[in-house]
Amino acid sequence: RLCVIRSGSAVVEENRGARTDTKESQGSKSCFGRRLCKWDIVNADLVLGLVPLAPHNVIVDNFCAVTEIQDTDFINILQNFPEEVPTLVSRLSGLWPMEVDQISFFSGMASSNFQRLMKEGEWNMHMAERTVVRQNREGTALHLLCYGLAVRLVDDVILGNPLAQGEVVGRANFLGFTKRYPVTVRTQSVCHFRTMYHSQLVEMLETDFPLREWFELAKVQNY
Repeated sequence: RLCVIRSGSAVVEENRGARTDTKESQGSKSCFGRRLCKWDIVNADLVLGLVPLAPHNVIVDNFCAVTEIQDTDFINILQNFPEEVPTLVSRLSGLWPMEVDQISFFSGMASSNFQRLMKEGEWNMHMAERTVVRQNREGTALHLLCYGLAVRLVDDVILGNPLAQGEVVGRANFLGFTKRYPVTVRTQSVCHFRTMYHSQLVEMLETDFPLREWFELAKVQNY
């Protein structure tokens, strides 16, 4: 749940040392960091699917009044304001990825071209148990998983391991080889995808000759 502190204060327990029974170590198992006060929010990164587990303990410092918002309610409301999602994510953890080297599919692409794709692409958030693309449906988008857990399916059978951060779906669609997706992609948690389209790539290829070298290499590597 998303927790909003209405009054009082709490502190973030940054780290917990290994448990020990020695007297010298007692009282030094925790390291307390920043203080949370009125209107501060707890669990936002967890509710938004940016982390799989809560990264810290939050300890009440004195009497606190806290408003709890169910995670599904918050996400459902937030989906009505999609333009706000990247802003929230950026404040919490940054709009991953930052560098072209973080994504193997874009290996060899100039950083300027990569940054342009990221800037012009869409940032899409999906609830758990939602279909991102469906097998045999048409589309020209490349979907890059930034946060969350998703799986690939063929004929409703899960393929291999879940998608890892930085993996992409729709390579052939993005490169212009096909319009049909070979797999279904379904989220298992709240997921964030960057979505880029073949039309963006075509527009860039028309004016950027070095990008054509990456395009030709990508065709060889992927097909």
